[in-house]
Amino acid sequence: MRITFKPYLLERRQKENGLYPIYIRITQNRRYSLLYTGIDIPLKYWRDNRKFGSWIKGGKKTGHPSADVYNNRIETMILELERIVLESGDNLTRKQLVKLYKGEDNGQFHTHAERYLASISEYNVDDKMEQAAPKYEESKNDNQ
Repeated sequence: MRITFKPYLLERRQKENGLYPIYIRITQNRRYSLLYTGIDIPLKYWRDNRKFGSWIKGGKKTGHPSADVYNNRIETMILELERIVLESGDNLTRKQLVKLYKGEDNGQFHTHAERYLASISEYNVDDKMEQAAPKYEESKNDNQ
């Protein structure tokens, strides 16, 4: 049940301004889900099947002016999705992954909140931890 990720320009969803949306295609067992990146570009700047990190054509004269920023955003999204897959184990489906990424999976929220609180405690931010911990405990008690 391996999950793969690929940036994907959805040509069939051209917007009124002539731009095309870019999605991350999440594939598992030959079935896929699409996760919108928040990026829309003209078709002429898209480079399909390129190496990791260079999907949008950049360059001073012929490239998209925000290509580096957009490529970094796509790369960051893919790395975050891979991190969630590694932390969640083998039983994760592509639909659960999308919900986790968007923060819609209520069953996993407290697990991720506990990990976050543990990670910030490593950086000696006790004052922020003291502020966040009671709010977290309160929301945890409300949901039970």
